[in-house]
Parts: sequence; structure tokens; C-alpha cells
Amino acid sequence: MNPFETLVYQGGAAKALDDKGKVGGYLVLFGGPDQTDASQLRDYFTGRFRTEPRPRLPVPFRLS
Repeated sequence: MNPFETLVYQGGAAKALDDKGKVGGYLVLFGGPDQTDASQLRDYFTGRFRTEPRPRLPVPFRLS
């Protein structure tokens, strides 16, 4: 898999967070061996997954 390739996830929910156009949703979904991503590595995140605090960055999206 090319790390610079654009991957698209169809589905999931987005929620309006205010009346100015701010929306939110899940960026990382938890799964398991039977719920993996679409890569050849079949990765998944469990409840033990932790991230380090990072600055807030925009995530591009398109509603269609």
C-alpha cells in the first residue's frame, strides 16, 4: 500500500456540534481481529490503544 494514497471510508456518522457549521465524528474506530481496516496488514485498534496529546489539526472531508 502506498502511504501517500488517499483512502476513503464511506459511512459512519457526523454530528452537527454548533450552528456555525462545526461537525464531529469518530476518526478512529475500535475493532478486533474480526473487525480490521482495509489494508493488507489488517490493522485494528483495541481499547488499549492510547495516543499522545497532539495539536488539533483539521481533517478534510466531503459530504455528498
